[in-house]
Amino acid sequence: MGIRAQIGKRKNYVELWAQADQNFSFPPDDDTLLEVTKWVDENGLGKRMAYNGWQLNDQSGITAFILRWSTE
Repeated sequence: MGIRAQIGKRKNYVELWAQADQNFSFPPDDDTLLEVTKWVDENGLGKRMAYNGWQLNDQSGITAFILRWSTE
């Protein structure tokens, strides 16, 4: 199962989606989302705003997030 980080319509907003049936239409499991939130908090990159969405502080935070969490 792959995970895709997707940049949202709001500035510096990202979402994570898990692969199912050749598309990315479901959020990852709770354990993964908690791990991501912990990582974002520990690195001071932003805050969780939705079940599978984070508002990051700046473009460098988005780059770090995508490099760390996107497997696609």
